[in-house]
Amino acid sequence: MLGSWIERIDQISEKYTDEFSKLSTEELNWKPGEHSWSIGQCMDHIITTNKQYFVIFEKLNNGTYKKHWVASIPFIPLWFGGIILKSVKPETIHKKMKTFQVFEPSGNIIDKNVISRFEINQIKLKSYLTETSSSKYKEIVSSPVNQVIVYPLSKAIEIIIAHEERHFLQAQKVKEFMKTST
Repeated sequence: MLGSWIERIDQISEKYTDEFSKLSTEELNWKPGEHSWSIGQCMDHIITTNKQYFVIFEKLNNGTYKKHWVASIPFIPLWFGGIILKSVKPETIHKKMKTFQVFEPSGNIIDKNVISRFEINQIKLKSYLTETSSSKYKEIVSSPVNQVIVYPLSKAIEIIIAHEERHFLQAQKVKEFMKTST
């Protein structure tokens, strides 16, 4: 599991860097429409979202994580985990989703350092994965959005990675649209 996750994170990181690191600030902030996100906002959204999960890793690793009582209901974590994972998979890119306020990207101009912040985010993510005991991957954790939404940490990791892959495709489409619109 761990090796596969690290490999996927490395692949995602490389894709983002290869595809977007040479873009100007203006290009990173270009949006195809008023209600669409820019490439920079997609990246900022991933950083913002992952930071919410980093808190969970920290609490698990220092022994202060408190499970919600719903976590003890046997079928609930697998059910929620499956639903959330399915909703963020790259294949669902054609289905527009509204994000939760806690995960909203910055509404400000995103500067070019979003690329380095993204790379640092990916390094931190891999660090949390390697620092977390594999026995904790089975721990039931709550979504950063709602404590009642629970799933195994291993499913949370799958959700994080699939979410990054999904937004790469979204950002890539913005870049392609930008090329045809300018």
